[in-house]
Amino acid sequence: MFVRKNRARLEDVYRMGRKLGEGSFGQVYSVVHRISGEKRVCKKISKLKGRGGMSMDEILAEIESMAKLDHPNVIKVFEYFDDRECVAQIMEPCAGGELQDTIDNVFQKGGRPYSEAFVCDVMKQLLQALAFMHDNRYMHKDLKPQNIMLTERNSSSIKVIDFGLAELFDADQKSSDAFGGTLLYMAPEVFKMRLVMKSDIWSAGVILYNLLTGDYPFMPPWPLPRGWTMDHWQRDLSRKIQEENYSDHPKLRAGWSRECLALLRLMLKKDVRQRPDAAGCLTHEWFRKFEETPPALSIGVTQCLEAFAGQPELKKAIFLNIAYMSTPPSLQELRAIFTHFDTKNNGTLSCTHLHRVLERAGMTSLQVEKIIHALDQDNSGSIEWTEFIAGALCVSVCGNRDLVEASFASFDKNNDGLVRMSDFADVFAKGAVKDVWERHLPEELKLLGEPGPGGTYTREQYHQYIGQRMTVSSGDALAAVS
Repeated sequence: MFVRKNRARLEDVYRMGRKLGEGSFGQVYSVVHRISGEKRVCKKISKLKGRGGMSMDEILAEIESMAKLDHPNVIKVFEYFDDRECVAQIMEPCAGGELQDTIDNVFQKGGRPYSEAFVCDVMKQLLQALAFMHDNRYMHKDLKPQNIMLTERNSSSIKVIDFGLAELFDADQKSSDAFGGTLLYMAPEVFKMRLVMKSDIWSAGVILYNLLTGDYPFMPPWPLPRGWTMDHWQRDLSRKIQEENYSDHPKLRAGWSRECLALLRLMLKKDVRQRPDAAGCLTHEWFRKFEETPPALSIGVTQCLEAFAGQPELKKAIFLNIAYMSTPPSLQELRAIFTHFDTKNNGTLSCTHLHRVLERAGMTSLQVEKIIHALDQDNSGSIEWTEFIAGALCVSVCGNRDLVEASFASFDKNNDGLVRMSDFADVFAKGAVKDVWERHLPEELKLLGEPGPGGTYTREQYHQYIGQRMTVSSGDALAAVS
């Protein structure tokens, strides 16, 4: 809904910062949104095939994959720009760098070792992201430590990135014959052209092996022995992955727990039928061993959810827009709450389960029903990540003038300081809810005030509408839930 092509010049919307990296696809830069002040990342992808570029269809497919995967451990894409030579994807920043850098720092540079609790937390988040992706029929196909980013330095919070090879399966599709990925992380069945969702689990198992040893479970001699070609090396690697047991590395016996190594063995089962899926992995006893008490669903959050439920439909949709494009400091805590109450490990909150949680917080059945109805914006029967944070952050963001101004700019496409009914319809009147929005939008817009010439509304009217004081319950009526 919100991830669209921005027709303005990239430099007019963002202040370009330093180059963060460069690869065959193009360059990555740090950028700052000129209106909101939000720090983001710009990935410039070359469209020129002769320079290792991607086709426009490939670039748009990657953007669509990221836009559809609304999960706290999947990288978020905000918008994109398109010119003659490249497409610039604007994504959320991850200041902690690649997971590969963290592994190399320990095993190649002699840095301070990370704990098993760190490894467990990284793998739990990775598997939660995979459970969500697979539940939505997406296979990543190129999981490796270079495609996992740490959100902050000295943090175990991760984001899965790089969906250039991701494949969306049809509803009844069991496997794919579209070969792809990085050789060292490919599952045995990939070489037989029978890629399945559990092929991602194998790749995640190789990542776990990387984290434990700094090495690979299947690895021919390197550097290339005399007389070997790269083709010879790749054929030998393919054979090892398909036929041999993984290497019993000395570091596997260097303090890692029995439970950790048991999960590793399951994830690297050559027989797909014996390999657990992502949700199955998450039930493993290893994750219970390092389970921590998450932050409580606090009184403040429940009050915000109730306040959100009482807002007009257009205003709730705008809060969803703001929640998607903002990265406030409280997101880390909300992410821990969200994943804790995601009892099915599918990247969403069950409406039924959240109903029980809110009732335990002291809310009446009517209050809870209003909140559930308000949060489930797409009427899917579950609460997705951005829907949850839209409600949890509504009170704080409505007074943040920079975020509200950035939200206004996302509707004011011609940058004339005015918005029209067609601007809102262009964003919200989509798909199954198109007719509903078109029918009710005129009535909703009356709350913005009197329209100007041509049915326009000013920036100031928009700010007043979003910034109106909200009513919240007394804290004495509610209790925190953990």
